Amino acid sequence: MLILAGAGILMSACTFTQHTVSNNPVGTKKGEKKQWLTSSNISLGYKDVAGDGTIRKIGTTEYRVMYFLGAGRVTHIVTGE
Repeated sequence: MLILAGAGILMSACTFTQHTVSNNPVGTKKGEKKQWLTSSNISLGYKDVAGDGTIRKIGTTEYRVMYFLGAGRVTHIVTGE
């Protein structure tokens, strides 16, 4: 029984992904930020992520949250020009 409980915990993971598209071109530039939800200073806003890739016009965004063993990791990807 303990082995089954341990296997269930190790296999428990959940991923949520949200895509957003605007009227702007997709472009060739890409900005990406990844952070654990346990971080005290979470900065995953559009401005922060677009600034990494020097993007002025956002074409698409992808927001992904992954939970594994109670810990969460957030990835925010922005593409554009």
